[in-house]
Amino acid sequence: MVPPCLESGDLAPVWEALLCCHRLKSGLPASVCARTGAVLGGATPAQEAALGDYFLALGLAFQLLDDVINLQGFGKSLKTKAEDLIEGKVTAPVIRALMALGAAGDAERQRWLWGQFGVPDSEREVGAMVELIEATGAFETCIGEAHSMVDAAWLKVDAAVPDSFAKVCLRAFGWFVCKVRDY
Repeated sequence: MVPPCLESGDLAPVWEALLCCHRLKSGLPASVCARTGAVLGGATPAQEAALGDYFLALGLAFQLLDDVINLQGFGKSLKTKAEDLIEGKVTAPVIRALMALGAAGDAERQRWLWGQFGVPDSEREVGAMVELIEATGAFETCIGEAHSMVDAAWLKVDAAVPDSFAKVCLRAFGWFVCKVRDY
């Protein structure tokens, strides 16, 4: 999927495919649980929808931030820094970096970054890949998108759900997902 998109200069389909995977991995399971809890708790249809959308956004944001944290390194975790790149996984920061390089007209570095996924794992220049991805602003872009999607979904919850301690806890959980950089 990536080579034709690189050739056309339109990586939006690659980005949408990644978001779809992240929705299926974390967003939808969280959303279904939230909607189920809302129904069992007697929520109105508007409350159910708002809570389901909020948890969908939280799951998606978690995955985007996890992709960033993987490349930045885990402070207290046993995971290896940039293990996604070591394993040849194309993650959110990689796609955003490819998009930024394309938008800047930097086809040479864009080709180099994508080309690293075609070399054997032992020959991949992981450190240089991380440096280039970071230099494009891809980390900040992904973090900003994660925060924006959670904040936008929260506005619906805030409008639909009456003020309560539980509502405060839901908002705090959203901040935790978006702000904590080492799970």
